[in-house]
Amino acid sequence: MLHSMFCFNDRAANDRCSHVDCSGSGCPVNEMAEVTSQPVPVTDKLNVTSTDDVMSSTWLRVLFVTLYCVVFALGVSGNSLVVYVICRNKSLQTTTNVFIANLAVSDIIMCLLAVPFTPISGFLSDWIFGKV
Repeated sequence: MLHSMFCFNDRAANDRCSHVDCSGSGCPVNEMAEVTSQPVPVTDKLNVTSTDDVMSSTWLRVLFVTLYCVVFALGVSGNSLVVYVICRNKSLQTTTNVFIANLAVSDIIMCLLAVPFTPISGFLSDWIFGKV
């Protein structure tokens, strides 16, 4: 049924299209298909060469490593503090706060397992920690 919602320039598709008259050139869907039917190579759109690698500049790598370290430190320390405060105070151990502590623990695990490996795999463009 999804194919009957759109019209294309070929006659077989126009025969399936019953809600709009797509036989002429006035069909807005046909005009859109005519404009976008030719594939454009990715290199023409982006104009990217091998020397234009963004991560090849040293200052950008230092900036990313610094930001990842800040995210790691704040994520682990802030969420650890949330878990500590909720576990330490009996008055804060409500259902909502236990749920928040659970989210903080999952965020700590995410910081420990994902944050260190993301820049390493991005900088090296390969996985260096063995076969997966």
